[in-house]
Amino acid sequence: MKKILCFMITLAIFMSGISVISYGAGEPDIKVSPRLINAGENEALVYDITCLYDLGTYNKNLKLAFYVTDSQTVSDSSLLAVTEVISDETGKVTVDISIDAPVSDTRTNPYTIYFKLKYPEKFIDMSHSRTVESLQSYSDVVNDIINGSDIENDIESNKLLLNLDTKYYDKLSDKSEIIAYLKANSANINFLNLTEYFDKASLFAYLHKGNVEEIPAMLSYYDEYLKLKETDYLNIYSTYENAKSEYKTEIIKRMQAKLYEDTSKLKNDFYENIILGAVGVLGKTELDKVLSKNLDYAPVNNYTGLSTTVKNNLLTAIKGANLKEINTVAKLVNFANAFVSGNNTIVPPVPGAPSGGGGGSVGVGKDETVSDVPLPPKHPFSDISSHWAEELIVSLYEKGIINGKTSTTFEPDSLITREEFVKLIEVSFKLPVATEDIEFSDVSENSWYYPYIKNAVAVGLIKGINEKSFGAGINIKREDIAVILARYDKVKALELGNNLRQFADETEISSYSKDAVDKL
Repeated sequence: MKKILCFMITLAIFMSGISVISYGAGEPDIKVSPRLINAGENEALVYDITCLYDLGTYNKNLKLAFYVTDSQTVSDSSLLAVTEVISDETGKVTVDISIDAPVSDTRTNPYTIYFKLKYPEKFIDMSHSRTVESLQSYSDVVNDIINGSDIENDIESNKLLLNLDTKYYDKLSDKSEIIAYLKANSANINFLNLTEYFDKASLFAYLHKGNVEEIPAMLSYYDEYLKLKETDYLNIYSTYENAKSEYKTEIIKRMQAKLYEDTSKLKNDFYENIILGAVGVLGKTELDKVLSKNLDYAPVNNYTGLSTTVKNNLLTAIKGANLKEINTVAKLVNFANAFVSGNNTIVPPVPGAPSGGGGGSVGVGKDETVSDVPLPPKHPFSDISSHWAEELIVSLYEKGIINGKTSTTFEPDSLITREEFVKLIEVSFKLPVATEDIEFSDVSENSWYYPYIKNAVAVGLIKGINEKSFGAGINIKREDIAVILARYDKVKALELGNNLRQFADETEISSYSKDAVDKL
Protein backbone atom coordinates (compact mmCIF):
# COMPACT_ATOMS: atom_id res chain seq x y z
CA MET A 1 0.00 0.00 0.00
CA LYS A 2 1.28 3.39 -0.92
CA LYS A 3 0.85 5.60 2.17
CA ILE A 4 2.60 8.69 3.38
CA LEU A 5 4.39 9.45 6.63
CA CYS A 6 7.43 11.64 6.04
CA PHE A 7 10.76 11.38 7.78
CA MET A 8 14.01 13.07 6.73
CA ILE A 9 17.01 10.91 5.94
CA THR A 10 20.52 11.78 4.83
CA LEU A 11 22.64 9.03 3.34
CA ALA A 12 26.43 9.39 3.56
CA ILE A 13 28.05 7.12 0.99
CA PHE A 14 31.71 6.15 1.33
CA MET A 15 33.16 5.48 -2.08
CA SER A 16 36.39 3.44 -1.58
CA GLY A 17 38.69 4.03 1.39
CA ILE A 18 39.96 7.39 0.14
CA SER A 19 37.23 9.76 -0.97
CA VAL A 20 33.89 10.49 0.70
CA ILE A 21 30.93 11.60 -1.39
CA SER A 22 27.64 12.77 0.13
CA TYR A 23 24.35 12.76 -1.72
CA GLY A 24 21.23 14.82 -1.17
CA ALA A 25 18.58 14.08 1.42
CA GLY A 26 15.86 11.62 0.60
CA GLU A 27 12.41 11.49 2.14
CA PRO A 28 11.20 7.99 2.96
CA ASP A 29 7.42 7.61 3.02
CA ILE A 30 6.65 5.22 5.87
CA LYS A 31 3.19 3.78 6.40
CA VAL A 32 2.31 1.74 9.48
CA SER A 33 -1.09 0.03 9.49
CA PRO A 34 -2.44 -1.96 12.44
CA ARG A 35 -4.58 -5.05 12.00
CA LEU A 36 -6.19 -7.22 14.64
CA ILE A 37 -5.73 -11.00 14.42
CA ASN A 38 -7.23 -13.88 16.38
CA ALA A 39 -10.07 -11.68 17.55
CA GLY A 40 -11.39 -12.77 20.92
CA GLU A 41 -9.59 -13.73 24.09
CA ASN A 42 -6.21 -14.19 22.36
CA GLU A 43 -6.27 -11.08 20.19
CA ALA A 44 -2.98 -9.65 19.03
CA LEU A 45 -1.87 -6.76 16.88
CA VAL A 46 0.24 -6.83 13.74
CA TYR A 47 1.79 -3.72 12.21
CA ASP A 48 2.11 -3.80 8.41
CA ILE A 49 4.88 -1.43 7.35
CA THR A 50 5.45 -0.06 3.86
CA CYS A 51 8.39 2.26 3.14
CA LEU A 52 9.06 4.02 -0.14
CA TYR A 53 12.49 5.61 -0.63
CA ASP A 54 13.68 7.72 -3.54
CA LEU A 55 17.48 7.58 -3.50
CA GLY A 56 17.90 9.24 -6.90
CA THR A 57 18.99 7.79 -10.24
CA TYR A 58 22.67 7.79 -9.24
CA ASN A 59 21.90 5.17 -6.62
CA LYS A 60 20.10 2.71 -8.88
CA ASN A 61 20.51 -1.01 -8.24
CA LEU A 62 21.94 -0.48 -4.73
CA LYS A 63 21.43 -3.25 -2.21
CA LEU A 64 19.92 -2.09 1.09
CA ALA A 65 19.24 -3.80 4.39
CA PHE A 66 16.13 -2.54 6.18
CA TYR A 67 15.73 -3.09 9.93
CA VAL A 68 12.80 -2.57 12.30
CA THR A 69 13.78 -2.53 15.98
CA ASP A 70 12.37 -1.51 19.35
CA SER A 71 15.66 0.20 20.23
CA GLN A 72 17.87 2.78 18.59
CA THR A 73 20.62 0.16 18.52
CA VAL A 74 20.28 -2.96 16.37
CA SER A 75 20.85 -6.14 18.38
CA ASP A 76 19.49 -9.68 18.45
CA SER A 77 17.19 -8.76 21.31
CA SER A 78 15.87 -5.56 19.72
CA LEU A 79 15.46 -6.78 16.14
CA LEU A 80 11.81 -7.17 15.17
CA ALA A 81 12.25 -7.62 11.42
CA VAL A 82 14.85 -7.37 8.67
CA THR A 83 14.72 -7.62 4.91
CA GLU A 84 16.92 -6.82 1.92
CA VAL A 85 15.90 -4.78 -1.11
CA ILE A 86 17.50 -3.43 -4.27
CA SER A 87 16.71 0.01 -5.67
CA ASP A 88 15.25 0.00 -9.16
CA GLU A 89 16.54 1.71 -12.30
CA THR A 90 15.20 5.07 -11.08
CA GLY A 91 16.73 4.73 -7.62
CA LYS A 92 13.42 3.98 -5.90
CA VAL A 93 13.08 1.39 -3.16
CA THR A 94 9.90 -0.20 -1.81
CA VAL A 95 9.96 -2.24 1.40
CA ASP A 96 7.02 -4.27 2.73
CA ILE A 97 7.36 -5.91 6.12
CA SER A 98 5.13 -6.98 9.03
CA ILE A 99 5.87 -7.25 12.75
CA ASP A 100 3.87 -8.62 15.66
CA ALA A 101 2.89 -6.20 18.38
CA PRO A 102 4.61 -6.47 21.76
CA VAL A 103 3.01 -8.63 24.43
CA SER A 104 1.97 -5.50 26.33
CA ASP A 105 -1.62 -4.27 26.24
CA THR A 106 -2.09 -3.31 22.60
CA ARG A 107 -5.39 -1.62 23.24
CA THR A 108 -4.13 1.29 25.32
CA ASN A 109 -0.32 1.45 25.28
CA PRO A 110 1.43 3.25 22.44
CA TYR A 111 4.62 1.53 21.27
CA THR A 112 7.77 3.13 19.84
CA ILE A 113 9.61 1.40 17.01
CA TYR A 114 12.64 2.49 14.97
CA PHE A 115 13.42 2.13 11.27
CA LYS A 116 17.02 1.73 10.15
CA LEU A 117 18.39 1.78 6.62
CA LYS A 118 21.81 0.33 6.04
CA TYR A 119 24.08 -0.53 3.14
CA PRO A 120 26.96 -2.53 4.62
CA GLU A 121 30.34 -0.77 4.39
CA LYS A 122 28.91 2.08 2.33
CA PHE A 123 25.89 3.54 4.12
CA ILE A 124 25.93 4.85 7.67
CA ASP A 125 23.01 3.73 9.84
CA MET A 126 20.18 6.24 9.94
CA SER A 127 17.38 5.84 12.47
CA HIS A 128 13.79 7.04 12.48
CA SER A 129 11.55 6.57 15.46
CA ARG A 130 7.77 6.36 15.31
CA THR A 131 5.35 5.93 18.16
CA VAL A 132 2.73 3.50 16.92
CA GLU A 133 -0.61 4.43 18.38
CA SER A 134 -2.69 1.99 20.41
CA LEU A 135 -5.84 0.41 19.08
CA GLN A 136 -7.93 2.67 21.28
CA SER A 137 -6.20 5.81 20.00
CA TYR A 138 -6.90 4.85 16.39
CA SER A 139 -10.50 3.92 17.17
CA ASP A 140 -11.27 7.18 18.98
CA VAL A 141 -9.92 9.37 16.17
CA VAL A 142 -11.76 7.42 13.48
CA ASN A 143 -15.05 7.71 15.36
CA ASP A 144 -14.53 11.47 15.68
CA ILE A 145 -13.94 11.75 11.93
CA ILE A 146 -16.83 9.59 10.76
CA ASN A 147 -19.35 11.10 13.18
CA GLY A 148 -18.08 14.68 13.00
CA SER A 149 -19.65 17.60 11.19
CA ASP A 150 -16.48 18.67 9.36
CA ILE A 151 -14.99 15.50 7.88
CA GLU A 152 -12.66 17.33 5.50
CA ASN A 153 -11.02 19.30 8.31
CA ASP A 154 -10.82 16.22 10.57
CA ILE A 155 -9.07 14.28 7.79
CA GLU A 156 -6.53 17.06 7.32
CA SER A 157 -5.81 17.22 11.05
CA ASN A 158 -5.35 13.47 11.52
CA LYS A 159 -4.05 12.18 8.18
CA LEU A 160 -0.55 11.50 9.54
CA LEU A 161 -1.77 9.72 12.65
CA LEU A 162 -4.12 7.54 10.60
CA ASN A 163 -1.58 7.09 7.78
CA LEU A 164 -4.07 8.24 5.17
CA ASP A 165 -2.71 8.38 1.64
CA THR A 166 -3.80 11.78 0.34
CA LYS A 167 -1.90 11.76 -2.98
CA TYR A 168 -5.03 11.90 -5.14
CA TYR A 169 -7.27 13.31 -2.41
CA ASP A 170 -5.10 16.43 -2.37
CA LYS A 171 -5.28 16.80 -6.16
CA LEU A 172 -9.05 17.31 -6.06
CA SER A 173 -10.32 20.79 -5.22
CA ASP A 174 -13.84 19.40 -4.83
CA LYS A 175 -13.76 16.62 -2.23
CA SER A 176 -17.53 16.31 -1.86
CA GLU A 177 -17.70 12.90 -3.57
CA ILE A 178 -15.08 11.51 -1.18
CA ILE A 179 -16.90 12.87 1.85
CA ALA A 180 -20.21 11.52 0.57
CA TYR A 181 -18.74 8.02 0.09
CA LEU A 182 -17.32 7.99 3.64
CA LYS A 183 -20.63 9.16 5.11
CA ALA A 184 -22.57 6.55 3.12
CA ASN A 185 -20.32 3.80 4.49
CA SER A 186 -19.86 5.19 8.02
CA ALA A 187 -21.68 2.25 9.63
CA ASN A 188 -19.02 -0.14 8.27
CA ILE A 189 -15.90 1.96 8.86
CA ASN A 190 -13.53 1.40 11.79
CA PHE A 191 -9.87 2.11 12.52
CA LEU A 192 -8.79 -1.16 10.86
CA ASN A 193 -10.45 -0.48 7.50
CA LEU A 194 -10.58 3.32 7.31
CA THR A 195 -7.56 3.46 4.98
CA GLU A 196 -9.25 1.09 2.52
CA TYR A 197 -12.48 3.10 2.47
CA PHE A 198 -10.51 6.34 2.13
CA ASP A 199 -8.43 4.93 -0.74
CA LYS A 200 -11.51 3.71 -2.60
CA ALA A 201 -13.27 7.04 -2.06
CA SER A 202 -10.23 8.84 -3.52
CA LEU A 203 -10.05 6.34 -6.40
CA PHE A 204 -13.72 6.74 -7.38
CA ALA A 205 -13.72 10.53 -7.04
CA TYR A 206 -10.49 11.08 -8.98
CA LEU A 207 -11.57 8.74 -11.76
CA HIS A 208 -14.77 10.75 -12.07
CA LYS A 209 -13.34 14.28 -11.89
CA GLY A 210 -9.56 13.99 -12.14
CA ASN A 211 -7.13 14.87 -14.94
CA VAL A 212 -7.62 12.43 -17.84
CA GLU A 213 -3.85 12.21 -18.44
CA GLU A 214 -3.23 11.16 -14.82
CA ILE A 215 -5.94 8.47 -14.65
CA PRO A 216 -3.76 5.59 -15.97
CA ALA A 217 -1.16 6.24 -13.26
CA MET A 218 -3.93 6.54 -10.68
CA LEU A 219 -5.46 3.19 -11.68
CA SER A 220 -2.05 1.56 -11.34
CA TYR A 221 -1.54 3.30 -7.97
CA TYR A 222 -4.70 1.75 -6.55
CA ASP A 223 -4.34 -1.64 -8.24
CA GLU A 224 -4.24 -3.44 -4.89
CA TYR A 225 -8.01 -2.88 -4.87
CA LEU A 226 -8.72 -3.16 -8.59
CA LYS A 227 -6.33 -6.00 -9.54
CA LEU A 228 -6.81 -5.12 -13.20
CA LYS A 229 -4.07 -7.50 -14.33
CA GLU A 230 -5.64 -10.45 -12.51
CA THR A 231 -8.20 -11.70 -15.01
CA ASP A 232 -9.22 -14.95 -16.66
CA TYR A 233 -9.01 -13.24 -20.05
CA LEU A 234 -5.59 -13.74 -21.56
CA ASN A 235 -4.94 -10.47 -23.40
CA ILE A 236 -7.49 -7.90 -22.26
CA TYR A 237 -5.18 -5.97 -19.92
CA SER A 238 -2.17 -6.06 -22.24
CA THR A 239 -4.41 -4.56 -24.95
CA TYR A 240 -4.98 -1.56 -22.69
CA GLU A 241 -1.36 -1.44 -21.57
CA ASN A 242 -0.10 -1.31 -25.17
CA ALA A 243 -2.82 1.05 -26.41
CA LYS A 244 -1.73 4.21 -28.20
CA SER A 245 -2.55 7.61 -26.72
CA GLU A 246 -5.85 8.30 -28.50
CA TYR A 247 -7.15 4.79 -27.80
CA LYS A 248 -6.19 4.85 -24.12
CA THR A 249 -7.72 8.32 -23.70
CA GLU A 250 -10.97 7.04 -25.19
CA ILE A 251 -11.04 4.19 -22.66
CA ILE A 252 -10.47 6.60 -19.76
CA LYS A 253 -13.09 9.09 -20.94
CA ARG A 254 -15.64 6.30 -21.09
CA MET A 255 -14.74 5.36 -17.52
CA GLN A 256 -15.17 8.97 -16.37
CA ALA A 257 -18.76 9.03 -17.52
CA LYS A 258 -20.01 7.61 -14.22
CA LEU A 259 -19.21 7.82 -10.51
CA TYR A 260 -18.40 4.34 -9.22
CA GLU A 261 -19.06 3.01 -5.75
CA ASP A 262 -17.81 -0.56 -6.25
CA THR A 263 -14.38 -1.76 -7.43
CA SER A 264 -15.78 -4.93 -9.05
CA LYS A 265 -18.14 -2.90 -11.20
CA LEU A 266 -15.30 -0.53 -12.09
CA LYS A 267 -13.08 -3.45 -13.11
CA ASN A 268 -15.78 -5.03 -15.28
CA ASP A 269 -16.52 -1.73 -17.02
CA PHE A 270 -12.80 -1.17 -17.55
CA TYR A 271 -12.52 -4.38 -19.58
CA GLU A 272 -15.74 -3.57 -21.46
CA ASN A 273 -14.45 -0.16 -22.46
CA ILE A 274 -11.19 -1.58 -23.77
CA ILE A 275 -13.26 -3.27 -26.50
CA LEU A 276 -15.85 -0.50 -26.92
CA GLY A 277 -13.11 2.15 -26.97
CA ALA A 278 -11.40 0.30 -29.82
CA VAL A 279 -14.64 0.38 -31.81
CA GLY A 280 -14.94 4.11 -31.15
CA VAL A 281 -11.53 5.37 -32.26
CA LEU A 282 -9.54 2.68 -34.09
CA GLY A 283 -9.47 2.02 -37.82
CA LYS A 284 -10.56 -1.35 -39.16
CA THR A 285 -7.05 -2.80 -39.28
CA GLU A 286 -6.29 -1.98 -35.64
CA LEU A 287 -9.82 -2.94 -34.54
CA ASP A 288 -9.32 -6.33 -36.20
CA LYS A 289 -6.16 -6.84 -34.14
CA VAL A 290 -7.98 -6.00 -30.91
CA LEU A 291 -10.90 -8.33 -31.65
CA SER A 292 -8.62 -11.16 -32.83
CA LYS A 293 -6.54 -10.84 -29.66
CA ASN A 294 -9.55 -10.85 -27.31
CA LEU A 295 -11.92 -13.49 -28.64
CA ASP A 296 -12.05 -15.03 -25.17
CA TYR A 297 -13.58 -11.77 -23.92
CA ALA A 298 -15.62 -10.83 -27.02
CA PRO A 299 -16.39 -14.25 -28.59
CA VAL A 300 -17.54 -13.37 -32.11
CA ASN A 301 -18.50 -16.65 -33.81
CA ASN A 302 -15.65 -18.18 -35.81
CA TYR A 303 -13.97 -14.78 -36.18
CA THR A 304 -10.57 -16.19 -37.12
CA GLY A 305 -12.19 -18.30 -39.82
CA LEU A 306 -13.93 -15.46 -41.65
CA SER A 307 -12.80 -14.74 -45.17
CA THR A 308 -11.06 -11.44 -45.79
CA THR A 309 -14.13 -10.08 -47.57
CA VAL A 310 -16.59 -11.07 -44.86
CA LYS A 311 -14.34 -9.80 -42.07
CA ASN A 312 -13.90 -6.46 -43.85
CA ASN A 313 -17.66 -6.12 -44.30
CA LEU A 314 -18.22 -6.99 -40.65
CA LEU A 315 -15.70 -4.41 -39.41
CA THR A 316 -17.29 -1.79 -41.68
CA ALA A 317 -20.70 -2.65 -40.24
CA ILE A 318 -19.41 -2.44 -36.66
CA LYS A 319 -17.76 0.95 -37.31
CA GLY A 320 -20.99 2.24 -38.86
CA ALA A 321 -23.31 0.93 -36.17
CA ASN A 322 -25.11 3.09 -33.63
CA LEU A 323 -22.75 2.85 -30.64
CA LYS A 324 -25.36 4.36 -28.31
CA GLU A 325 -27.40 1.21 -28.86
CA ILE A 326 -24.42 -1.19 -29.00
CA ASN A 327 -23.10 0.03 -25.64
CA THR A 328 -21.94 -3.28 -24.14
CA VAL A 329 -19.61 -6.01 -25.39
CA ALA A 330 -22.49 -8.51 -25.23
CA LYS A 331 -24.52 -6.33 -27.61
CA LEU A 332 -21.51 -5.90 -29.86
CA VAL A 333 -20.99 -9.67 -30.06
CA ASN A 334 -24.71 -10.22 -30.77
CA PHE A 335 -24.56 -7.59 -33.52
CA ALA A 336 -21.50 -9.23 -35.09
CA ASN A 337 -22.97 -12.73 -34.90
CA ALA A 338 -26.26 -11.57 -36.43
CA PHE A 339 -24.37 -9.91 -39.27
CA VAL A 340 -22.27 -13.00 -39.98
CA SER A 341 -25.10 -15.52 -39.69
CA GLY A 342 -26.75 -14.28 -42.89
CA ASN A 343 -23.55 -14.44 -44.94
CA ASN A 344 -22.62 -17.56 -46.97
CA THR A 345 -18.91 -16.91 -47.43
CA ILE A 346 -17.66 -17.98 -44.01
CA VAL A 347 -14.62 -20.24 -43.98
CA PRO A 348 -15.37 -23.42 -41.99
CA PRO A 349 -13.57 -23.81 -38.67
CA VAL A 350 -10.51 -26.02 -38.35
CA PRO A 351 -11.58 -29.48 -37.09
CA GLY A 352 -11.35 -29.61 -33.31
CA ALA A 353 -11.04 -25.83 -32.88
CA PRO A 354 -13.63 -24.00 -30.73
CA SER A 355 -16.23 -22.28 -32.90
CA GLY A 356 -17.60 -19.97 -30.19
CA GLY A 357 -21.17 -21.08 -30.81
CA GLY A 358 -23.72 -19.50 -33.12
CA GLY A 359 -24.70 -20.61 -36.60
CA GLY A 360 -25.16 -19.58 -40.20
CA SER A 361 -24.63 -21.17 -43.59
CA VAL A 362 -21.13 -22.21 -44.54
CA GLY A 363 -19.20 -22.03 -47.81
CA VAL A 364 -15.72 -21.47 -49.20
CA GLY A 365 -14.87 -19.02 -51.97
CA LYS A 366 -12.40 -19.91 -54.73
CA ASP A 367 -9.51 -17.84 -53.38
CA GLU A 368 -10.15 -18.43 -49.69
CA THR A 369 -8.00 -20.61 -47.42
CA VAL A 370 -8.66 -22.04 -44.01
CA SER A 371 -6.77 -20.13 -41.29
CA ASP A 372 -4.63 -22.00 -38.79
CA VAL A 373 -6.02 -21.87 -35.28
CA PRO A 374 -3.31 -21.92 -32.59
CA LEU A 375 -3.37 -24.74 -30.08
CA PRO A 376 -4.25 -23.78 -26.49
CA PRO A 377 -1.19 -22.83 -24.41
CA LYS A 378 0.50 -25.42 -22.20
CA HIS A 379 0.64 -22.85 -19.41
CA PRO A 380 -1.42 -19.84 -18.25
CA PHE A 381 1.40 -17.27 -18.21
CA SER A 382 1.00 -14.24 -20.45
CA ASP A 383 4.38 -12.67 -19.62
CA ILE A 384 7.01 -15.28 -20.57
CA SER A 385 6.72 -15.32 -24.36
CA SER A 386 10.22 -15.01 -25.93
CA HIS A 387 11.80 -14.75 -22.49
CA TRP A 388 15.17 -16.53 -22.31
CA ALA A 389 13.82 -18.82 -19.59
CA GLU A 390 10.45 -19.58 -21.21
CA GLU A 391 11.20 -23.25 -22.00
CA LEU A 392 12.54 -23.92 -18.49
CA ILE A 393 9.62 -22.13 -16.82
CA VAL A 394 7.10 -24.20 -18.80
CA SER A 395 8.99 -27.42 -18.01
CA LEU A 396 9.00 -26.72 -14.25
CA TYR A 397 5.35 -25.66 -14.36
CA GLU A 398 4.33 -28.90 -16.09
CA LYS A 399 6.22 -30.87 -13.42
CA GLY A 400 4.28 -29.08 -10.68
CA ILE A 401 7.41 -27.47 -9.21
CA ILE A 402 6.48 -23.82 -9.79
CA ASN A 403 3.35 -21.69 -10.03
CA GLY A 404 2.74 -18.13 -11.13
CA LYS A 405 2.59 -14.97 -9.05
CA THR A 406 -1.05 -14.66 -10.22
CA SER A 407 -3.35 -16.95 -12.19
CA THR A 408 -2.05 -15.54 -15.49
CA THR A 409 1.42 -14.10 -14.80
CA PHE A 410 4.72 -15.66 -13.81
CA GLU A 411 6.78 -12.44 -13.41
CA PRO A 412 10.03 -14.00 -14.71
CA ASP A 413 12.24 -11.09 -13.67
CA SER A 414 10.94 -10.68 -10.13
CA LEU A 415 13.18 -11.28 -7.13
CA ILE A 416 12.77 -14.44 -5.04
CA THR A 417 12.89 -14.74 -1.25
CA ARG A 418 14.84 -17.29 0.78
CA GLU A 419 11.71 -19.22 1.73
CA GLU A 420 10.43 -19.28 -1.87
CA PHE A 421 13.72 -20.79 -3.04
CA VAL A 422 13.64 -23.37 -0.26
CA LYS A 423 10.23 -24.51 -1.48
CA LEU A 424 11.62 -24.91 -5.02
CA ILE A 425 14.53 -27.12 -3.96
CA GLU A 426 12.37 -29.09 -1.50
CA VAL A 427 9.77 -29.88 -4.17
CA SER A 428 12.43 -30.50 -6.85
CA PHE A 429 14.58 -32.86 -4.77
CA LYS A 430 11.62 -34.48 -2.96
CA LEU A 431 13.30 -34.25 0.43
CA PRO A 432 12.21 -36.67 3.19
CA VAL A 433 9.70 -35.36 5.72
CA ALA A 434 11.46 -34.22 8.89
CA THR A 435 10.19 -34.99 12.39
CA GLU A 436 12.30 -32.56 14.41
CA ASP A 437 10.91 -29.03 14.85
CA ILE A 438 12.91 -25.91 13.97
CA GLU A 439 13.16 -22.80 16.10
CA PHE A 440 13.77 -19.70 14.01
CA SER A 441 12.32 -16.51 15.48
CA ASP A 442 11.01 -15.45 12.06
CA VAL A 443 9.48 -18.79 10.98
CA SER A 444 6.09 -19.49 12.55
CA GLU A 445 4.69 -23.02 12.57
CA ASN A 446 1.61 -21.54 10.90
CA SER A 447 3.54 -20.04 7.98
CA TRP A 448 3.14 -21.73 4.58
CA TYR A 449 6.90 -22.25 4.26
CA TYR A 450 7.50 -23.87 7.69
CA PRO A 451 7.41 -27.53 6.47
CA TYR A 452 9.70 -26.78 3.51
CA ILE A 453 12.32 -25.07 5.71
CA LYS A 454 11.95 -27.83 8.31
CA ASN A 455 12.70 -30.58 5.75
CA ALA A 456 15.59 -28.67 4.15
CA VAL A 457 17.21 -27.99 7.54
CA ALA A 458 16.93 -31.66 8.52
CA VAL A 459 19.04 -32.81 5.55
CA GLY A 460 21.55 -29.98 5.95
CA LEU A 461 20.67 -28.05 2.80
CA ILE A 462 19.99 -24.74 4.54
CA LYS A 463 20.90 -22.78 7.63
CA GLY A 464 19.70 -19.49 9.05
CA ILE A 465 21.32 -16.09 8.53
CA ASN A 466 22.28 -16.44 12.19
CA GLU A 467 21.49 -18.84 15.04
CA LYS A 468 18.10 -17.25 15.72
CA SER A 469 16.80 -16.10 12.32
CA PHE A 470 16.20 -17.89 9.05
CA GLY A 471 15.89 -14.64 7.09
CA ALA A 472 12.29 -15.00 5.95
CA GLY A 473 11.29 -12.25 3.54
CA ILE A 474 14.88 -11.53 2.48
CA ASN A 475 15.59 -11.82 -1.24
CA ILE A 476 18.12 -14.58 -1.79
CA LYS A 477 21.49 -13.88 -3.42
CA ARG A 478 22.85 -15.88 -6.35
CA GLU A 479 25.92 -16.85 -4.33
CA ASP A 480 23.71 -18.15 -1.49
CA ILE A 481 21.79 -20.26 -4.01
CA ALA A 482 25.13 -21.73 -5.07
CA VAL A 483 26.04 -22.58 -1.46
CA ILE A 484 22.70 -24.28 -0.82
CA LEU A 485 22.83 -26.34 -4.02
CA ALA A 486 26.44 -27.33 -3.36
CA ARG A 487 25.28 -29.05 -0.15
CA TYR A 488 23.06 -31.42 -2.15
CA ASP A 489 24.64 -34.88 -2.27
CA LYS A 490 24.80 -35.16 -6.06
CA VAL A 491 26.51 -31.77 -6.31
CA LYS A 492 28.70 -32.28 -3.27
CA ALA A 493 30.25 -35.31 -4.94
CA LEU A 494 31.45 -33.30 -7.95
CA GLU A 495 35.14 -32.52 -8.23
CA LEU A 496 36.42 -29.03 -8.98
CA GLY A 497 37.73 -28.82 -12.53
CA ASN A 498 41.03 -27.30 -13.62
CA ASN A 499 39.62 -24.90 -16.18
CA LEU A 500 37.27 -22.80 -14.09
CA ARG A 501 35.47 -19.93 -15.75
CA GLN A 502 36.65 -16.51 -14.59
CA PHE A 503 33.91 -13.94 -14.02
CA ALA A 504 34.42 -10.21 -14.45
CA ASP A 505 33.07 -9.73 -10.91
CA GLU A 506 35.17 -12.57 -9.46
CA THR A 507 36.46 -10.37 -6.63
CA GLU A 508 32.92 -9.61 -5.48
CA ILE A 509 32.07 -13.27 -4.83
CA SER A 510 32.14 -13.82 -1.07
CA SER A 511 34.80 -16.16 0.23
CA TYR A 512 32.22 -18.46 1.87
CA SER A 513 30.56 -19.12 -1.50
CA LYS A 514 33.61 -19.20 -3.82
CA ASP A 515 34.01 -23.01 -3.92
CA ALA A 516 30.27 -23.51 -4.41
CA VAL A 517 30.16 -21.07 -7.32
CA ASP A 518 33.22 -22.71 -8.92
CA LYS A 519 31.73 -26.19 -8.52
CA LEU A 520 28.38 -25.26 -10.01
